[in-house]
Amino acid sequence: MGCDGGSIPKRCEMIRTKAKEKQENPEPQTTAKWHFCALSKERLNQPIVSCSLGRLYSKESLIKYLLGKETYGDGETVAGHVRSLKDVTELKLTANPLYEKQASNDGYEVIVAQFICPITRKEMNGSSRFLYYRPCGCVVSEKGANELLVEKEKTEKCPVCGVDVSGQVPLNATAEEQKLLLAAIKSKSKRKKRKAEKEDDSVSSLATKKRVDQILPELEEKLKNASKSMHGILASNSKELKPASLFQGTFNRYSAV
Repeated sequence: MGCDGGSIPKRCEMIRTKAKEKQENPEPQTTAKWHFCALSKERLNQPIVSCSLGRLYSKESLIKYLLGKETYGDGETVAGHVRSLKDVTELKLTANPLYEKQASNDGYEVIVAQFICPITRKEMNGSSRFLYYRPCGCVVSEKGANELLVEKEKTEKCPVCGVDVSGQVPLNATAEEQKLLLAAIKSKSKRKKRKAEKEDDSVSSLATKKRVDQILPELEEKLKNASKSMHGILASNSKELKPASLFQGTFNRYSAV
């Protein structure tokens, strides 16, 4: 044991050190993101959609969430930024011919990726970065996209279907990428809100102007009629109430007396 002259004690035997914290292996969680719906936590089923943060959902599960926000416990945390199906893109995925479910000897399920990159044939399982194009929804690996850009130079067309693209979103983006993407979503939302407010103000102004244009002729006509009536009343009163005739009548009555 040491200190008895027969052996040299080790430092760990003399001093009690703090136990190292166990670190969780992030690999299973990373892998799960590519095989299971972010909302239902069940295996991804076609059709599959993705939001602006690159999270993967079974479309059926997302519809259930939109119809009832309490359907999934962490629904608001995972997909709170999704307000309607307009906020997601339906993905066009390339099926993996080797996809199958097998049980290993120890009872754990060996997962083969359901989908692959149509360019490099890499499996979509988290070992490589993947992205999708907007608005077509075609999914390719980042390496494949870069290879095509080198060969065909920078283009604004999807390398798979040839449709004009407005942008690309990384699938299962990193935490830093998600922060940037979320900030972009909020900024876009604010711009839309300001634009809608301006449109409402312009519509309100046009409606008010139109209403005024309709009322003015009516008011002018009423004023004209009122003016004519007033002139008629004054004219009739001036005929009935002549000062000279009134004075003459009064004088004649007093003279008779």
